Amino acid sequence: MTDNGEYKKKPGIGAGAPAIPITTVPRLTPYAKPAFQGPVPTKSAKPLFAGKAGAARAAHLKRMVDPAPQVMVKVSGRKSNAGQLSAHLDYISRNGKIALEDQDGILIAEKDERQDLAALWDEAAAEAWPDRQATRAVALVFSMPEGTDPERLHDAVRDTMAEIAQDHDYVMARHEDTDHPHIHVAVANAGARNRAFTTYKWQLRQMRETFAQELEARQIAAQATPCVFRMVEPTNRHQAVYHMARKYERGEGEAPRTVIDDHSYARSLAERGVECRRTNAQRAVWKKSMAYFRDAADELRESNNPEYRELATMVGLYADNAELRAREPTRIEALKLGYEQLRERHELGRGQSIEQAPKPKL
Repeated sequence: MTDNGEYKKKPGIGAGAPAIPITTVPRLTPYAKPAFQGPVPTKSAKPLFAGKAGAARAAHLKRMVDPAPQVMVKVSGRKSNAGQLSAHLDYISRNGKIALEDQDGILIAEKDERQDLAALWDEAAAEAWPDRQATRAVALVFSMPEGTDPERLHDAVRDTMAEIAQDHDYVMARHEDTDHPHIHVAVANAGARNRAFTTYKWQLRQMRETFAQELEARQIAAQATPCVFRMVEPTNRHQAVYHMARKYERGEGEAPRTVIDDHSYARSLAERGVECRRTNAQRAVWKKSMAYFRDAADELRESNNPEYRELATMVGLYADNAELRAREPTRIEALKLGYEQLRERHELGRGQSIEQAPKPKL
């Protein structure tokens, strides 16, 4: 905040972007735009855990350090025409074996009903954006670990979608034929006011947080902690790339382009003897995250509230474990180490094929 009481703009954001304080802490309103989108929060001059806002912040921090399973919400694809959308509806309904449930709770079981729905969404998108081939529907997947009650999972997803897709039609299908129960959701891209259903990173974080809260309301332990606070390397690969990489690991196909790029980059680092700048930047963010947890633990430890002092112990242990995780090699570092070992054994020359490299663990 400047001397005249105004907030400084976040660098790199264009005009019209929301202003943020120079020093801030995570906002805890579940349906607001999360504060985790920018730099990791720094220590505030004011007490973090004073008053009602402090109690809410402490509850949020407790959920972050609690070892509950992390929820999984991902965008599995986008459908650009009625044919693709109809095929996707057939897939998630297992060709009619599983009835689809729409936003009003109406079941859709027949193939002609699914085709009519695909045509309706296709027509709505064509009317909303007549000058381009816009996405007709967005495919989402909500998942939890094995042993989660499918009925309560279904109810949690339904209430989550009612919150995040208020102006859009959607259908849901519950799958229980895998190791972990999951819900497929197809959302019409064209909303009631011709607004597209967007899935920016901050919106996906909002989906995860809302989903976790709906699960907790049904006595299912769940967490939606961002990767930056778990010191976990993001693995946001496209689903097709993920399956191609798995086949490559088993020796059943060619390496996808992204895997080859990772190999080339790691090999270049090994040959030049330099560190990975991407990894260094990532660890710098992790370091700020751990500092935030350390500061929070110090303040909680000085509180007169016994629950806060107990939380301080939990936060301190979490920070210790996170620091150990942050020291583990990233994917690029592991590949670089493999190339360095090969070069030391004189098994890989500068001009040899990339296929002679060790298989990556993805």
